[in-house]
Order: sequence, then C-alpha cells, then structure tokens
Amino acid sequence: MIWWKRDIGAWRAKTAHLTPLEKGVYVELLDHYYATEEPLPPDSASCWRIAGAKTQAENFAVDKILSTMFEKTADGFVQKRAEEEITKYQAKHTKKVVRATESWAKRKALKLKVVK
Repeated sequence: MIWWKRDIGAWRAKTAHLTPLEKGVYVELLDHYYATEEPLPPDSASCWRIAGAKTQAENFAVDKILSTMFEKTADGFVQKRAEEEITKYQAKHTKKVVRATESWAKRKALKLKVVK
C-alpha cells in the first residue's frame, strides 16, 4: 500500500494516552506495516531500526508501542486494524487487476480482428 487512511477522531481517541514520542513511533511502525503489507519483525531490535530509534528512551517507546498496540504472533507483530485495511486493499487491487487484464485482452482481440 502506498497510503493508509487515518480517521483523526479515532486516531486521537486511540492514542490520547501516548506521549508525542510514542505517537511518532506508532506512525513509523504503521507506515512500515502498511508499506510492506506484512507483520512487523518478531524481534525488538528490528523494530527499533524500522522506527529509527537510537536512544534508550526511543527503544523503550518502541517496546511500549509493540506491547500495547500490536499483538505478537509467530509471524511477528500484527495490528488488527491494519490487517483489516490491508485485506480490503488487496481485494480491491485484485479486482482492478482482473478488470484491467480483461479490458486489455478485449482491446487486443479487437486490434487483431481489424488487422486480419
């Protein structure tokens, strides 16, 4: 995905308890999650790098966000809402690819008929 929808009201309600640093970490992790369309790596060190965390306070913020806003699974850290949005996006994308392929095939068939 190249963008993700963010409802400002819902975002503020869900993140009101976070510090500005934690909110920034959360955005960085979500951006990566949506961009790759995959769970975050299961180890903290990889997630620190994804979030750009360099200090102990930043590492702690990443760990806090992972433990409170994500669920750890065998595949890595997942976030329910992000998974739902990615699934919706992939379904729409698949439909668009199918329609485009069908449309291209029809155009190609028409061109072949004209040439003959």
